[in-house]
Amino acid sequence: MAIEAPAVEEEDSRTPIPTAFTITRAEDHLPPPAVDEEGPMKYLAAHMDDT
Repeated sequence: MAIEAPAVEEEDSRTPIPTAFTITRAEDHLPPPAVDEEGPMKYLAAHMDDT
């Protein structure tokens, strides 16, 4: 199976599109709760409020 290189015109007509990903659910990116949940929850709340 041969793979053909794109023509020069095709390469020049493509422009990069910036992509940004956001964290929509905090539970997807946080480690599981520790035995002592009060400390981590205070830390999370403080950083979500930007204080």
